[in-house]
Amino acid sequence: MKKTLLKYLPLGFAAFAAVTFTGCPVTFTVSASPDSTLYYNFNTTAGKSTNELISAFDNSIDKSNSDSTVIFDTVEIERALLKMGLKNVSALTQKIDKNNQKLSISASSSENKFNFIKIIRNERGEATQMQLTLSPAILQDLITNQNNIIQKYADLLMAPCFTNEAIEKDEYIELLASLYGNDVAKEFTDGQIEIKLKNSDRKKIPQSFSIPIIDILLLTEEKTLIINY
Repeated sequence: MKKTLLKYLPLGFAAFAAVTFTGCPVTFTVSASPDSTLYYNFNTTAGKSTNELISAFDNSIDKSNSDSTVIFDTVEIERALLKMGLKNVSALTQKIDKNNQKLSISASSSENKFNFIKIIRNERGEATQMQLTLSPAILQDLITNQNNIIQKYADLLMAPCFTNEAIEKDEYIELLASLYGNDVAKEFTDGQIEIKLKNSDRKKIPQSFSIPIIDILLLTEEKTLIINY
């Protein structure tokens, strides 16, 4: 029987969980148009370590056949994003090999769909700055509103952003390695979220910054990240 992780996630949290809770490398691009519409493009690839983490929290998965685990449920992701009020939603997945699956999501919306993303515009309607605010409270609120499967998954990570207990980066990596193995710990250590901002009607190269995923898990206070265009 096929099992999915992301089919359980409502609204836009499906993409967020793929990033933060599995260590997958991610590119997230926000394109702003002068009419105040925002276009979102999200790309990530889940590998072997992701499958191992899913198996760790869901014993019902058949571990004898890695092909039986479906990481991304695109139908549920699209349905959830449409329910949130996003438009032009598309979620596509590609199985690169038996261990790696790629997920691409695109959608558009007005600027107020994600309250932790703020776009500053000039008088011509062009985006000049994006502010991305993350905090333990925001992350914990996302988890509180999920079902028991996702809450259990987050509990297994014992991340400071959920436990409110500060821990040094090296110590946390050692903890992950002791619980789930060096490969899983390395994926969290290496995983990056690249955030890009661009104006949809201009050819100027998008401005971007990268956030180590483990830094999000280690958050103990609010942090605002800024891209100036």
